[in-house]
Amino acid sequence: MKGRHRTPTEGGRMVNVDSCRYLRILVVDDDELTLAMFQTVLSFKNTDIISGLTVSDPKNEKFESLELMVCRQGDEAVEIVKHSLDIGQPFAVVFLDIQMPPGPDGIWTGERIRELDPQIEIIIVTGESDVNLQNIARRIPPVHKLLYLQKPFHPQEIAQFTSALGMKWRAEYELRAIHHQLETLVEERTHELRVVNEQLKQDIAQREKAEDALKESETRYSELFRNAHDMIQSVAPDGRFLFANPAWFDKFGYTEADLPDLNFFQLIHPDSLEHCQESFSKVMQGEAIQNVEAIFQLRTGRHITVEGNAVPRYLDGEVVAMHGFFRDITTRKKAEERLHQLQEAIETMQIGVIITDLEGTITYTNIAEAEMHGYEPEELLGQNMNILQPSRLRKPLGLSEIAGWMGLVRESTHVRKDGTTFPVWLMSEIVIDHQGEPWALVTSCEDITERKQAEEALRKSEERNRIILESAPDPIAVYDMKGRIMYVNPAFSRVFGWELEESIGTRLDFVPIENRRDTKLLFEKIRQGQTVSGFETLRIAKNGKAIDVSISGTGFFDRDGKLQGSVITLQDITRRKQQERDIKFLAYHDALTGLLNRKSFYSRLEDELVRSFRPTAEERRLRGEKWALLFLDLDNFKNVNDSLGHEVGDQLLKSVAFRIRESVRKCDYIFRLGGDEFTIILHHLATDTDVAKVAQKIRKDVAKPYSIQNHTLYATASVGIGFYPQDGDNVETLVKNAETAMYVAKNEGEGYRFFSEDMNKKALERMTLENHLRIALQQDQFLVYYQPLVDQHSQLVGMEALVRWNHPEWGLVNPGRFIPIAEETGLIVPLGDWVLQTACEQIVEWREMGYNGLTVAVNLSTRQFREPDLIETIERVLEATGLPSHHLKVEVTESGIMDNPEQAIERMQILRKRGIRFSIDDFGTGYSSLSYLKRFPIDTLKIDRSFVIDCPTDKDDQEIIKTIIAMARNLNMNTVAEGIETEEQRDFLIEQGCQFMQGYYYGKPMPPEQFLADLLHKPGTQSRK
Repeated sequence: MKGRHRTPTEGGRMVNVDSCRYLRILVVDDDELTLAMFQTVLSFKNTDIISGLTVSDPKNEKFESLELMVCRQGDEAVEIVKHSLDIGQPFAVVFLDIQMPPGPDGIWTGERIRELDPQIEIIIVTGESDVNLQNIARRIPPVHKLLYLQKPFHPQEIAQFTSALGMKWRAEYELRAIHHQLETLVEERTHELRVVNEQLKQDIAQREKAEDALKESETRYSELFRNAHDMIQSVAPDGRFLFANPAWFDKFGYTEADLPDLNFFQLIHPDSLEHCQESFSKVMQGEAIQNVEAIFQLRTGRHITVEGNAVPRYLDGEVVAMHGFFRDITTRKKAEERLHQLQEAIETMQIGVIITDLEGTITYTNIAEAEMHGYEPEELLGQNMNILQPSRLRKPLGLSEIAGWMGLVRESTHVRKDGTTFPVWLMSEIVIDHQGEPWALVTSCEDITERKQAEEALRKSEERNRIILESAPDPIAVYDMKGRIMYVNPAFSRVFGWELEESIGTRLDFVPIENRRDTKLLFEKIRQGQTVSGFETLRIAKNGKAIDVSISGTGFFDRDGKLQGSVITLQDITRRKQQERDIKFLAYHDALTGLLNRKSFYSRLEDELVRSFRPTAEERRLRGEKWALLFLDLDNFKNVNDSLGHEVGDQLLKSVAFRIRESVRKCDYIFRLGGDEFTIILHHLATDTDVAKVAQKIRKDVAKPYSIQNHTLYATASVGIGFYPQDGDNVETLVKNAETAMYVAKNEGEGYRFFSEDMNKKALERMTLENHLRIALQQDQFLVYYQPLVDQHSQLVGMEALVRWNHPEWGLVNPGRFIPIAEETGLIVPLGDWVLQTACEQIVEWREMGYNGLTVAVNLSTRQFREPDLIETIERVLEATGLPSHHLKVEVTESGIMDNPEQAIERMQILRKRGIRFSIDDFGTGYSSLSYLKRFPIDTLKIDRSFVIDCPTDKDDQEIIKTIIAMARNLNMNTVAEGIETEEQRDFLIEQGCQFMQGYYYGKPMPPEQFLADLLHKPGTQSRK
């Protein structure tokens, strides 16, 4: 049929069939951005949509153009549709926003448009997820001409919807035209109509099938934007983000709340910034950018590489934003870089690499492979692998046989281009594709001609050398480069017990642990090309016997000078070494008592002085390196010799030496200088009192009766004590002063005497203080004082319990004097238990007076924390006093819990489950591990007063305090600052976020009566809860 035809389709109106050449789209939305996006996507310049639409007639015509109209209100849209029908140019598709204030909504508009044009395709657009679809479908029938699209959506969805529905609308127009023609020609062409009708049925079935596919596509693309794996973003000209999809937020680590504060260019890596700015500028000028790559920084600081496209977004003909669609290609870029490196590595390898398909055709070869066989790489490509093998070895290989070689090195023979053959090492592996099927074979090839020649030469050399080694009188062992035995001669088997057969290929374990380091150095010298000679050490035979040996060794090499192993000769020098030891013992030991002699004494003392001279005094104090020299002389020993003879005197000296040895530790040194004089070097002394105790013990043991040759003898000793370095920092001075102290003790009859009167006085004072400390515990001379703990608003929240000693004669004793002694003697344990009991009782008493909000902090010493019954003690006190556990806070020191961190964690967790809270006292002054700190159930970190004192002015202290508070906050801990004395200190700590404070600014430690009067009864300091 030619010419123009009209068919009554739209409300009885006649429509030109030729009008179907134009795809007319109507968009009704009150949102300017949405209208701009439709205008951009459905612009006539966007030929992708029109080019995808064809008419199913014999001419295969396409839409000549796409016409888009937009409006913002529903009643306006109804008039536009009505007018389009009046002029015979109906719309194919209308996009209706469901909400268009202040006018009618999209559903009302859809009802009116459907009444005017039953054939138009209606798409309801909404940003809401709770829309009643059934109600909409009932009001705007039929269902197959009604679709639903949820905001936000991807521009491609608009294109897909328009394309699919335009084709559907066009097809329906054609169908109606054909029906009209058949109706007018029914009488003339009945037979033809049946044929055409049958064809139409098939067309209808196909179109229904297309409609089903379209509905499925609509559902799929409605979720495209929300579920897209690629990152989608919209950026304003000034770099502000307008919106982004969930994939963008997931990748960059930000939330929608962060988006207004972000700028597109701030997220770009400096290396990509200039390129991105140029591309952004092009997009803002209306140009679409494809396949752009850039590096961005995530919220975590990590960088990623992305690839994607960017298109302009128009509004009223102006570019108002950039739409970007990107995907993360970081992994791909790294893989490409690794692949490039791998390709370069393969090309530069000295070993040949060749790749063939499953039929053996060569598809790749590196330069080394080609040159090894006398070819250029291009000559081998396309050839069969058999070209590299002698004819006798050429045979087809199956996959099963190749798989048997996979990863295994095998020897074979290859042939060069000139026909010569050479030995090779081959390793083949099957390459599997992504479906798990084999598709190629990779083979590495190494020319081993020189190695085979070297092996043969080595075999002959070994045979010659074996004859020489077999007849050698000294043990000889040959090692490979991995320390494994390659050969031992008969002399080795005779001396050490291992036979050749059981030794080959093993690493004989016959080096004592203490000699392994020296042995390692010996082999290291040989590997460096040196020769070792006369190295004396010890080896253990198979039967466990220790054998002194003198080792000589050298390396052996291949033809290229490459070290292959070592030859070691082990001369048995056991007899000579024993003779040397006997001579040395006699030179340095007293023949009578077996003690070290005078020569050993002065040598050892000199060594001690040199060793102790290196660190500073402070370092020696921290390391506990305090030591003393004791000079001992028997009293009236001359009378024994004169009355009972030298034989009895010698027996007495031997017995005295034995008792002295039993009175000291193994780490101490005892010497006999001669006659009845002895010296002792005592190490690792904690206090001066320790030396006095040792001297007392020696004198007590020496004074016990002796039974010698039917005589009961008694002996006493005078001891002089000298300390390093107080009493001498050289041998002569220290010995002279210790000997002087001995003579003073002998003359005064005091038994022992410190060289320095000041030292003697301090030691006696310390012993006196210790004795009085024990009496104080028995006579209840201790008191508990309380120092207030306040919050940021100076409100009293608790207190710290502090022990005080009120001596009946001395008055209040400084805690710094008696606490260290209590720690060292163990008296801190009963003292600490008493403080805990007293503090808990006091808090209970105040609670009964109505002060229920108070907590008390009690210090636990390191010694207390190690007590096995610590948990039982605390639970017993709480039960006896009736104090709720959450009102007790235990303060521990860093060193106290780090002494045995695992045990500390276990104990603290048990008590924490009981409700008891913990704080670390003087935090920042110890050496605790942060990896352990986060495992401890700590509630509070106490900032040491040393950081607080200068915090208003000292930058270092300020940074330390900030760090401690920030760390505590991140670990969900509170902070307490101690030692606050000024308003400036308080203000700085409050500004930094410190929750609690204590110090003289709020109140000194005070007895409970004063605490009650000054603080608890003071208005506004403590609420009664």
